Amino acid sequence: MLTGDPNFIKQLVQFDKDNISDRVLKKIGTYVVQSDFQPDIVGRVSLAAKSLCMWVRAMELYGRIYRVVEPKRQRLYAAEATLNEKQAQLQEAMDKLAEVSCACQLALYFMKLKCRLQTNLFYGSLCHLSPQLVLGTVFRNMSRQHRH
Repeated sequence: MLTGDPNFIKQLVQFDKDNISDRVLKKIGTYVVQSDFQPDIVGRVSLAAKSLCMWVRAMELYGRIYRVVEPKRQRLYAAEATLNEKQAQLQEAMDKLAEVSCACQLALYFMKLKCRLQTNLFYGSLCHLSPQLVLGTVFRNMSRQHRH
């Protein structure tokens, strides 16, 4: 059996353990529960049979565990996808909030400046201000406030 197929070992290595059918899992399960299907017992007859016994038992165990873990893994992937989507939405909302906050700060600053200018003009303190001087002052003060 083992020497008859030159690709036997390759087939074992490349075996698709994630897709063991229920029928196959049930069939090998009947062997695994037998008291004489233990690697040490089988190994008394043949070292190759011992290795094959170990492989069959490992595949049967993997198949049973995979059926429990895989649905949980799929739910995890779905939850991570939802989380990533929600985090992207949150970042978008935070970016918009930052824009609105900046616009509000700018509006507040201009309102305060307007009040100061009106007060100063009312009292005659400001006679000849150039627009460049006013805007330069506005942007300098804004950059100072933005740093704090």
